[in-house]
Amino acid sequence: MAVQAQPGLPPRARVLAAMLPAPIAGLLCPIAHGPATLRSGEQAYFVVCDAPVGRPLSEIRQAWPEYELIEHVLQPIASTLEAMAARNVTHRAIRAENIFQVARGERVILGTAWTQPAGFAQPASYEPPTSPPACLRDGVTAAPRMTSTLSAPYSSCWRWAPIPWTVSPRMR
Repeated sequence: MAVQAQPGLPPRARVLAAMLPAPIAGLLCPIAHGPATLRSGEQAYFVVCDAPVGRPLSEIRQAWPEYELIEHVLQPIASTLEAMAARNVTHRAIRAENIFQVARGERVILGTAWTQPAGFAQPASYEPPTSPPACLRDGVTAAPRMTSTLSAPYSSCWRWAPIPWTVSPRMR
C-alpha cells in the first residue's frame, strides 16, 4: 500500500533511510518512498509498505488475559522497539489503531510511523503534550517525548496511488 504523507509535514527521512535496507519483524516496514504527482497535478510524498493484516487493537473490545497481553502484545512490541533502537530510530506512533493483530492468540504488528513528524498524530492520552509542533523530534529510546497539543487525524493520511522511486534492496 502507498501511504501519503500529510501535506505540509515532512516524512521522517532519517528513519526511512535506516529502515529500507532490511525489514524488522513485527513492523510494517517501508519498502519504497518518494514524490508522486496526484491526478490533480499536485505533488505529494508517499511511503510504500505492506498493507496491515488483521484488525487494529482499537477494534478489539474484549478483555485480554494477562498471559496473552504479555506474550502476544507487549513482548512483540518490545522486541520490535529493541530492533529499531539498534538502528538508532524510534517509532513514536504506537497507539491502539496503529497496532494490528491477525487473530486472537497471534503476535501483533506495529503500523507505519514514517509519513509525518514523530509523535505528531499521537493523542494526548498516549503522549502528553509538552511542546508546539515545530519542536517535534524523533527522540531516543526511553527519552522524554515531545509532541503537539494538536492531533492530526491519522486516517486522513492514507491514500492509494501508483508511484515510481527509491526502492529497498529487497525489492530489486
